[in-house]
Amino acid sequence: MRHEIRNHNQGQQQRTMQAGDSVVSASMPLVGAQSRSEDEESLGVKDVKRTATQAFGSGVPKRRSSSRSIKRKKFDDELVESSLVKSSSRVKGPPVMEPVRCSGSEPSSSEKKKVTKSGTALTPPLTMVINPAPITKRVKKSKQPLHVTKDLGRWKPTDDLLLINAVLQTTDLTSVHLGVKFSCRFTLREIKERWYALLYDPVISKLAWQAMRQLHPEAIAAIQSKALFSQNEEALLAKIGSTSQPKLDVFQDLLSKHPSIFHPSRTPKSLLVHWQLLKQYYLLDDQSVQPLPKGDQVLNFSDAEQMVDDVKLKESRDEVLEHELMISDRHQKKEIRQLEQELPRWQVLVDSITGMSMPDFDNQTLAALRGRMVRYLMRSREITLGRATKDKQIDVDLSLEGPAWKISRKQGIIKLKNNGDFFIANEGRRPIYIDGRPVLSGNKWKLNNNSVVEIAGLRFGADTAENISAMLLLRRIHNLTRVGSLNTHRHQVAPALATCAIRFSSSRSSDDQRSYQHTFGPSWSHVLAGLLTGTGAVLAYGLYHQKAERADTSKVQTEKPSALPIFSQEEVTKHRSLKDGVWVTYRGSVYDITEFVAIHPGGDKILLAAGGALEPFWALYAVHNQEHILKILSEYKVGELSAEDLKKQQTLKSSDPYSSDPERHPVLHINSLKPFNAEAPPEILSDSYITPSAFFFKRNHLPVPQVDPASYRLHVEVLPGRVLTLSLEELKTRFPKHTVTATLQCAGNRRSEMNKVKQVKGLNWGIAAISNATWGGAKLRDVLLAAGYEPEVAQWARHVQFEGLDRDVTGTTYGASIPINKAVSEQGDVLLAYEMNCEELPADHGFPVRVVVPGTVGARNVKWLGKITVSAEESSSHWQQNDYKGFSPGTDWDTVDFKSAPAIQELPIQSAITTPADGAVIYRSAEQVTVNGYAWSGGGREVVRVDVSLDGGKTWQVAQLRSSDKGQPDKPSPQPGQAWAWKLWEVTAPLPPEAQELEIVCKAVDNSYNMQPDTVAPIWNLRGVLSNAWHRVKVEIREDQNEEPIH
Repeated sequence: MRHEIRNHNQGQQQRTMQAGDSVVSASMPLVGAQSRSEDEESLGVKDVKRTATQAFGSGVPKRRSSSRSIKRKKFDDELVESSLVKSSSRVKGPPVMEPVRCSGSEPSSSEKKKVTKSGTALTPPLTMVINPAPITKRVKKSKQPLHVTKDLGRWKPTDDLLLINAVLQTTDLTSVHLGVKFSCRFTLREIKERWYALLYDPVISKLAWQAMRQLHPEAIAAIQSKALFSQNEEALLAKIGSTSQPKLDVFQDLLSKHPSIFHPSRTPKSLLVHWQLLKQYYLLDDQSVQPLPKGDQVLNFSDAEQMVDDVKLKESRDEVLEHELMISDRHQKKEIRQLEQELPRWQVLVDSITGMSMPDFDNQTLAALRGRMVRYLMRSREITLGRATKDKQIDVDLSLEGPAWKISRKQGIIKLKNNGDFFIANEGRRPIYIDGRPVLSGNKWKLNNNSVVEIAGLRFGADTAENISAMLLLRRIHNLTRVGSLNTHRHQVAPALATCAIRFSSSRSSDDQRSYQHTFGPSWSHVLAGLLTGTGAVLAYGLYHQKAERADTSKVQTEKPSALPIFSQEEVTKHRSLKDGVWVTYRGSVYDITEFVAIHPGGDKILLAAGGALEPFWALYAVHNQEHILKILSEYKVGELSAEDLKKQQTLKSSDPYSSDPERHPVLHINSLKPFNAEAPPEILSDSYITPSAFFFKRNHLPVPQVDPASYRLHVEVLPGRVLTLSLEELKTRFPKHTVTATLQCAGNRRSEMNKVKQVKGLNWGIAAISNATWGGAKLRDVLLAAGYEPEVAQWARHVQFEGLDRDVTGTTYGASIPINKAVSEQGDVLLAYEMNCEELPADHGFPVRVVVPGTVGARNVKWLGKITVSAEESSSHWQQNDYKGFSPGTDWDTVDFKSAPAIQELPIQSAITTPADGAVIYRSAEQVTVNGYAWSGGGREVVRVDVSLDGGKTWQVAQLRSSDKGQPDKPSPQPGQAWAWKLWEVTAPLPPEAQELEIVCKAVDNSYNMQPDTVAPIWNLRGVLSNAWHRVKVEIREDQNEEPIH
């Protein structure tokens, strides 16, 4: 084999020598003149000599040269460039060095002419041919980098989208080069060139260019700023005169004339900005910089320090402030000494009226929890039970009693009401048992004396004070006396108690009496008199005082201030229009709400109460019974209602329209009781791919109607005057039954996260206002065709309107509409459903018939369906025109215009973490954490990826998606545009070795590459809808190796 190679080389030498000497002589000066890189030096002069000796024969002794002299690990850019040089050196012919070009580019005609002319002009005096070295094993190893560059420049559309998505997350092309796996290996230089090509040239890839348009300008600016200006670039910019005012055309000419010098990211505008910076710092060629002082004129640090006047730096004394602080401090110390003197007497008095032992109840204790090892005292009207952590402190730490890892950080709250009743509210994940009765999360229960409270196997005995009203009275007076002031009405005492107080005061020394009055005020002696006369007298004082307070409150509500006029009901009734003014009454007060009508979230429905009372309407829309709404109403108060009309109005009572509502599962988290709106605990959602009907979120706008299935009729109107009436039985028998698994989501899902940014109007939904179910019923398309929908109708029809059977006191029904294309499309899968999860529709979900519009916001899925109308206009319902619309974060209730925004139909991409819950604890002994959640996108777009991060978004990993229950095979992929159901996802990751807390973040991507925004603030809107930012959950990591983790 070696012999054959030697003969081959000798034959090649002879053929090359006969070809002429001009090529060799032309190429040699180029090789010698060309500056070599590190890799070229390894193939430099020594390799040329070696190949030359092989060309002239074996007479010259061979000398083996080593290329291992000084080597270091090459960077990716150097590796690619060296591989290109090596590959070009092995091509038969002269080793002409050409400038490096982008992959796939061809040399220009001018460059070809230059090479040809240089080749013909030089005539060499000596003929020498350089042949490639023999192919040995050593040379074969050097060929391996050629495989690396084989696929360079072969950018695919998927590579472009990967590049854009990675830049969106990292804003750093170097990180993209190191961390993203493209279809083939690209150098950092090629990635930069591709990025700027996509940024400035839409011809390369229209799809990628459109995706680039959606990037935030700050992300692009962050990448642009990392491309620093080189010396050659600044040298060209410095040649522009400082006295001139160059325009963008000048810099565009620079870019055109010197494309090889300027970075691909440079634009005329960026060059102008940098030129201005050079001019500002006197770096242009025609600018001179003032020389620095020389010799003795140099100002050093010590000289500058000597010039500083320390007297001027000293802050002047504020004698007035110091005097006030001294007086305040003296008063506070005096009060503390007086309270310390009275403390023993106070404790004895409290013990005498409560009958409780000193260890359990003192002057500050209202109740006690007795555990197996520890006794907890309740010394405020509201305390928090749970497990204290490093970052969060609570009132009662149950970790001292037993295995507290089973208890949530905020397990429950014990509150004391004004009537003396204690209530315990469950705020944790585990149920609390009160005397054996479970209190689920989100519910509360009355706590009686000697009740047994059980939390995660830990039992406590609850002791409450027998005369808690007296205790509250003493606490109230004590707190008031500490600040040294009492309200005037608190000085009013019964005559009998006043007499006892006088006797008690006379029996004491004058000094003691003055001490009490100085410390606690003149009424303190009255309280002591009540204490000495026994518990009954104190209770009598408490009852008297409470009645006096109630009387004062009612007096404030009924008495008419002299500044406000008094109106009769007849005068109020005259103001029933915007022209005459809109007046209403509420609890005896008169309000002029004319200006508020235009910004009322409920639209002109408020005019129904014009000239009358608000109470009947607010009984139906109980959401108005909130403190902030009453504050808004108080701003429009203009007077008071006359006493005669107030008595008549108080007799007006509306029956409860919600009395016939169905029973609901107690595990639901209630956001509104009337109308009923609730969601399931988040951890339940990911337990089952199909949400049980009992746990499906409830969203009602009005009372649940009572519908008789036998007399139920559905009216379908396609043409005016042409109505198709169907009974429930006819709907089931005349039309084929179809089943669709679809996810419904409320537009206000995750509204609570927007409330953390700024308060919005609407129910405070968590992450569970979304559920998945299998619906059964007739297709809306089939029913419309049977009702007379024809091509002629399609020419003018634009919408399909739905009306429900749920009504308010005025007879107005809930209504909504969807586009006609969605309604009649074969792929739209719009159902008139009468089954849910293979069972009859529950009352809360629209019995007997509801509309199911897959991929559309839940507000358009009208329940208790009564009428369908094909129309050229949208539904005129309030919920279609003045609700469920998105606005800019800068829009408020003073500037909002609901008619300017389209009604929400398809919802954006959404995902959330169901487990672990926010605030959960994971022990390091678990070594890993499992995260579960859901993901869904509106419009039938399929979720293709969910990314999960444990460190707040710094690093990511892809979750495992599933479209069925655990252990069951996944359902087949849906048809494009018909992915109506959500995806459940799960990811298990090791715990970071030194992390004390995890910030778990999730974000989803659908098949249209729609992604969730990273924060809530940019998508905030006054209605709190379309909340789909990255979901974030914080989890604590503990070092206890002996406990089991909770997820």
